[in-house]
Amino acid sequence: DYNGFEIDEPTISLGDIGHIEYTYELYDGNSWQPFNGMPKAAGRYRVFASITDCDNFYDFDILEAKEFVISKKNVEVTWLNTTLQYNGEPQGPKLYKRGSTFDTISIDIVLPEETTAVGEYVARAVPSDDNYIITNDTIEYSIVRRRITVPSTVSAVYDGTYQSVVDESMYVVADGTKFKDVKVGGYLNVEITLADIENFEWATSTPEDIATKKCTIMIQPRSLGSTGIIVEDVETQQYTGHAIEPTPAVTFLGDTLVEGTDYEYEYYNNIQAYDGTLAKVVVKGIGNFTGEVTREFKVQSLILSFDDETGITYVKYVYGKYNVVTHDKANTDENLIVTGIKTHTSVQEFINMFGEDQRARIKIYDASNKYVAPSVYATSYIGTGYRVILLDNYNQRIDELHVAILGDINGDGIINTNDRTALQNYMSGSQTLSKYQQYAADVNKDGTINTADMSKLVKVIAGKDTL
Repeated sequence: DYNGFEIDEPTISLGDIGHIEYTYELYDGNSWQPFNGMPKAAGRYRVFASITDCDNFYDFDILEAKEFVISKKNVEVTWLNTTLQYNGEPQGPKLYKRGSTFDTISIDIVLPEETTAVGEYVARAVPSDDNYIITNDTIEYSIVRRRITVPSTVSAVYDGTYQSVVDESMYVVADGTKFKDVKVGGYLNVEITLADIENFEWATSTPEDIATKKCTIMIQPRSLGSTGIIVEDVETQQYTGHAIEPTPAVTFLGDTLVEGTDYEYEYYNNIQAYDGTLAKVVVKGIGNFTGEVTREFKVQSLILSFDDETGITYVKYVYGKYNVVTHDKANTDENLIVTGIKTHTSVQEFINMFGEDQRARIKIYDASNKYVAPSVYATSYIGTGYRVILLDNYNQRIDELHVAILGDINGDGIINTNDRTALQNYMSGSQTLSKYQQYAADVNKDGTINTADMSKLVKVIAGKDTL
């Protein structure tokens, strides 16, 4: 029997008077062929013994050939799972080897070409090594109808499309009922039949029973965060002083959902301008939808801004000092001053310096806090002490600037002897100046109002110097 090792040489006794050499041949099914080495594998062999190196025997003496066989080793297997339920895929039984062997071999299971449908089949076990033979190498097995349990209630997530909630590979809705228009929390009563009576059967009845069964479908809400649902991003919003409530659109599989029916909005941090914290709109599912999706957005300060700020400077009056600052957020106090405006600039020209979207919402007050009507814009000059305010859509003040023009101390928008008189009176103590006038009076910009400013102002009035 095959044991995985080379055979032992034959034993012929000649005492110590000769030497024997052995040669082998292998029968290939048609004829004997020379075989090199010692036989190991299963097969039909013969051996020749030649006597050499001895004067006591004729040199042609060759003993008669001896034939022998190395038999294949028998392996017995145990077959498992010989009755299988239909699953639509090729399938067959399993096996394992019985007993033990000195070697490990693999065994392939060969199935018929068509092994998907219900029917009777034969499987065959084939060893990977030809030195083995499997005594019980074939087995009959069956693929039987798959037994389907009738689903009394099916829970389905709202899909929004005309789809059936049942597994149509096994059974179908008898009357074609779909569930797109079924509301969440509602029930849809349907009748289902077997999709394939050749390969399926009801588990609760005899195989011959192919009757229609009743099934109830309960629709569950779909999460707004699930695939196919898109909530629009929110662009930066302009500050208005009131709650900003953008309404990002929500679509599901290309269809636009309806606010109040499918979702609703909640807002957070949506009044104040951006200070490091973004505003939020939370879209919360209702009706056929559940869960929530958050979209953050920025509430941008709406501020007075010039189309061209070349030469424009902003200063903040704090504790008696004027500090140069940037104007990047709304201001509603009296201490932010804008400078760099030229003399003899009409109010209309001044307003036209701002963005077109702001001009209609700007109001101007003169140095005496008197409203400047649009009817006199073209004939009035902007001057020191003038107040400029920006209104929101609700006519509420959201930004404010105060004008200071160097040398225009009395606030009429031009530089003349009236400004020299106002400066002289201030220096003598007979007149007070507002914070805007004091900034305009410091014509040499050294932070102090004194005779040096008077000297420079006189030269400017006389046309001998400029500011």
